[in-house]
Amino acid sequence: MLTPNFSVDEFSCKHCGVCRAEMSFVRLVQKLRDEISRPLEINSGFRCAAHPVERSKPPGTFSAHTYGIAADISCPSLSLKALFNAILQHPELKGLGINPWQNYIHIDARSKPARWAYSLMGATVPWSGKWDDLGEATGFIFKVE
Repeated sequence: MLTPNFSVDEFSCKHCGVCRAEMSFVRLVQKLRDEISRPLEINSGFRCAAHPVERSKPPGTFSAHTYGIAADISCPSLSLKALFNAILQHPELKGLGINPWQNYIHIDARSKPARWAYSLMGATVPWSGKWDDLGEATGFIFKVE
């Protein structure tokens, strides 16, 4: 176990099985999990350069996943909006990308703030970082909460 709630396997590359997740980042994810008091699913943690997602990116593209400081997370027992609001309480999580189509949020500990969203086809699209603008940016229609 890396932390009380996260195993090495959860943060390992799904392509090669190697885990090069930075412990400082894993501890941030554990802190988030502790605060929401609900299990978090790590859909993707560390990714090696040969991982298909990384290989599909243009050369020279920054990927926090390859540095072990990123995870795509979801929380089945919490709305995406509630998870988003919990993440905002952690300014050290500077990278934030939301995929409402697949119900996950990318978080990372990069050095400068970045916000983006994902379209239905998985492409990144510009987004203000404000929840109320997410539907317009992605074309996703949210149910009224």
